[in-house]
Amino acid sequence: MWTTAVAALAVAGAAISGGAAMTATGLAGPSWGATTAVGSSGAGAQPPPRATLAPPDPTTCPVTSHGAVVDRANQRAWLCTDGAIVRVMPITSARSQPDPGVYAVYAEDMETTSYYGVRPSTLDRFVAFTYGEEEGARVAFHAVPRYSDDTLAQPLESVGTQARFGDSSGCIRVRPVDSVAIWDHLTVGDEVHVIT
Repeated sequence: MWTTAVAALAVAGAAISGGAAMTATGLAGPSWGATTAVGSSGAGAQPPPRATLAPPDPTTCPVTSHGAVVDRANQRAWLCTDGAIVRVMPITSARSQPDPGVYAVYAEDMETTSYYGVRPSTLDRFVAFTYGEEEGARVAFHAVPRYSDDTLAQPLESVGTQARFGDSSGCIRVRPVDSVAIWDHLTVGDEVHVIT
């Protein structure tokens, strides 16, 4: 299975145009190109992580039975079981947070509300693992924010693209199908490794 994932991601990495490519899950997703992230948030902020063409590294997986890894530089995350990658997915994250480190899932909410952004939004399958750096808000995996009229904060096909890198206030946005996988995979106490 890992060989299949590496092959699929090599194809995705070769297509650095930001178009669709097959992932290890067999779902169409963005290709992760060798684009360099530009900009930073706030005075004294560290430069944003740089994207690479490297496939996900299984040595980054938690050694616990279930866990997740966040790679902000490449706008992707992966789920791990017993130290092996079992699913790779595109993400949209903030440029400057969460900081690299090891975190534990501490809360799960099927639905919560966010008041960040242009208007209130609903965050489905909210799996929290740390707190924001500036205002202390919870940082979590969740489906792309949904407004009261059922429109989304961003098109699903844009999740994982470098063009949307930094659109999140701090959370890890994923496609709804991936939010279900994360919700089913992680429980309170499971580790989340942020590597970039």
